[in-house]
Amino acid sequence: MISILGLLLSVVVIVILVYRGLNTIPVTIIASLVIIVSNGMSPWDTFVNDYCVAMKNFAGSYFLMFLLAAIFGAMMDRSGAAFSISYWLMKKLGKQRVILIMFATTLILTYAGISTYLVAFTLYPIAIALFRVADIPKKLFPASVLGVAATITMTMLPGTPSVQNLIPTQYLGTTIYSGPIIGIVCSIMTFYLNYRYLMREQKKLALAGEHFVPGANDSFVNMDECDISQYPGLFASIMPVIILIVTIFILKGKVDPVYSLVIGMGLAVIIGMLIFRRRESLNDVVNNGSKNGVFALLVTAAVLGFGGVVNHAPAFQSFVALVNNISMDPFISSAISINIFSAITGSAAGGLGIFFYHHGSKTLIGPCEYECLASCRHDVLRSAGCHAPFKRTRGGKRHCRARSQRNLQVLFRDLCFGAVIGNRARRRHGKIRHCLRMAHADRLLRRQQV
Repeated sequence: MISILGLLLSVVVIVILVYRGLNTIPVTIIASLVIIVSNGMSPWDTFVNDYCVAMKNFAGSYFLMFLLAAIFGAMMDRSGAAFSISYWLMKKLGKQRVILIMFATTLILTYAGISTYLVAFTLYPIAIALFRVADIPKKLFPASVLGVAATITMTMLPGTPSVQNLIPTQYLGTTIYSGPIIGIVCSIMTFYLNYRYLMREQKKLALAGEHFVPGANDSFVNMDECDISQYPGLFASIMPVIILIVTIFILKGKVDPVYSLVIGMGLAVIIGMLIFRRRESLNDVVNNGSKNGVFALLVTAAVLGFGGVVNHAPAFQSFVALVNNISMDPFISSAISINIFSAITGSAAGGLGIFFYHHGSKTLIGPCEYECLASCRHDVLRSAGCHAPFKRTRGGKRHCRARSQRNLQVLFRDLCFGAVIGNRARRRHGKIRHCLRMAHADRLLRRQQV
């Protein structure tokens, strides 16, 4: 009983300490100590064999991806490409659709492989320039970024190069494009409903008399007075993104999804450096990008290290037994299991990794279930459910909140709304998914009979 309480207490410790602004890496170590003491585990052996090994395995597998993504983000920022994309969208859509512009820009950048952490840094100067023109309070900045980055391009859109979309491919042998129908439908529904929600919030703030107020350290470009000729053109700005997407699509099914992403990101960085070679310092881009990429990697790997400790705790076997005793449809049981593991570890990536490590093969009951569960979109979508309350453990969310001076309770209201919308979209899509699954089962049966 004490061991189980210790496991639950470790999650509470993570939430409290992160709320107080402590860095995620020491927080995961402290939470791991709570589990070690309550479960009677050896401190040194647990940290060396469980925490560090899990952290090392993740960091080793995704090091190049994080590094290249960070360099790509720095390149898009310093070259002015991200600004050019936003400027073009504002001219086409108008300043009254700033929230839509933020959504579209975030969608492009995050789908190109730039992490949420880096997008928050890249878009902030652009966002406050847009918000100033439209007189929108900075309070809506976090939700305008995370409404897409923490939902659609993190878990929903087919081909998104997020860690949550890559993890299932390592266990099921699928690609990051699996489940296209489910992913596209859920992405459209979530995009629309999140956009309508933020537009309603914008109107409520305007009626309450709130306006844009710049921070003391804010520096931004005045879009009404800027000389756009000093920035790269739209085609040049979006070319690296196109190179990345096309490369991943060409290599689909030919190489490992992580390799295809690394190759695509590498080509995008090289092409971008050639296009923007006169606009930026190569040394600054590589140095700043490397620093940001390694930090984002360590933060994510630390959460996976905590998951490694949880994975080997005696109390965790109680939760494993609970999951094993769920006698439901594999789709339902996997959804429940991933949410349980994500809640315990406070990480969508951690929840997915633990689930597939322990239960991936156990839920594949027959060819129909294998083919359907192999749709990464199903399991990845589920991982964002119980993970929503813990989103501040990631650098991008913390940076969004710090820059906007947004109250945590109000910030989480916006984030949880996005998570609920995503789950609602999935439930609405359930009937379609069921019909597709039955049709696919029928095709497989006829194929086996032949």
